[in-house]
Amino acid sequence: MRLIVLFFICVLRVRADSNGSDLGSKDDDMVTCLINSGLDPGIYSGQKIGASAPTENQTNCYLACMFKKIGYMTKDGSIDVESILSTSHGLRKRVKARQRLDEIVNQCNMHAKDDVCKLARCFQDLRKSLLEKN
Repeated sequence: MRLIVLFFICVLRVRADSNGSDLGSKDDDMVTCLINSGLDPGIYSGQKIGASAPTENQTNCYLACMFKKIGYMTKDGSIDVESILSTSHGLRKRVKARQRLDEIVNQCNMHAKDDVCKLARCFQDLRKSLLEKN
């Protein structure tokens, strides 16, 4: 869980720098997502050492909430490929990224069916494995 939180801190810092948004509000988003996912916000601040491990569903729903907050998912829970691509530079890179993202999104939609939390987990895992290959 801490690895996921650290990952989102990095993503949010990059998005905040590029969007000129207030990082403090992103910290609030992280705490809100922890609470909405049934997790103790003390995990984020490091105050809950030795806390029980989050369930798979809690972690997945936390991911979905954060993806919505940073714009990777729409409010209805679908992956927003255009928003993700907006951070890509150069036409060639965007075309290649779109092809890969479309494949990932299609695969995850089939796997997750209507479960937004499972969709977020699948997207995170496949996106991460794709980045590790390159």
